Amino acid sequence: MQNTDSHGQTQTRNVPPGHVRAGPCESVSSPCPSVSLEALQARIAANGALSLLNLCIYLVDRQLKAQAKAFEEEGGFTERLYRRRTERRSQTGN
Repeated sequence: MQNTDSHGQTQTRNVPPGHVRAGPCESVSSPCPSVSLEALQARIAANGALSLLNLCIYLVDRQLKAQAKAFEEEGGFTERLYRRRTERRSQTGN
């Protein structure tokens, strides 16, 4: 006896509830023919977290390079503060 699912597709074997069958039309492929929905959701969440971490690392690296370049060209905070004070003193005539 063959069972059919809600779409009228013939089921050739029993799949436990809460499991997703990976087939040629599925958007998410799995190495196993039957993967639990929780495991699939965990994989997707883990891949999303890894993607966000990679993006954060990339952006922090860009920020550090920009700050290093600005430090080389403009100097540090103390140097800029000293430059400002001397400019202001020369403008006021002190």
